[in-house]
Amino acid sequence: MFPIRGQYISVEKIAGIDKIYAASHTVICPRVNDICLGATFQEGRSDTQVDTRDTENLLRECEALVPAIKGAKVLRVDVGTRPARYGGARLKLEWWKCNSGPYSKIGKIPVIHNYGHGGIGFAVHWGCALEVSRLAKLANSVRANL
Repeated sequence: MFPIRGQYISVEKIAGIDKIYAASHTVICPRVNDICLGATFQEGRSDTQVDTRDTENLLRECEALVPAIKGAKVLRVDVGTRPARYGGARLKLEWWKCNSGPYSKIGKIPVIHNYGHGGIGFAVHWGCALEVSRLAKLANSVRANL
């Protein structure tokens, strides 16, 4: 596992910006109360302090993508880290040994791993959720057939 630092900016709503624009790591995403401009993608960095250079670069990149962004009032700047995993995300069902509870008859309990998506979590969350649901139903059917 390793961190990916992401900094993004929230700006005021702007009339006419009502769809998502994206190019490389630059994204403009209108939301209910604001527009999200993002984001940095800095592998291996875990600091969460706002970097004014990143803010300026993000604004320039977003303005180049959608000129109407220029001059928008900045509401806030946020920074966070995203957990990433060498080899990509892990999404699988695994059975761990157990001696008690509803799975004690088979001596195993289901564990569904779903982590390490890094900066693509937003893009893949629906598909991952559907797969987790499928795996949970599979694990439950194993228990029901005991």
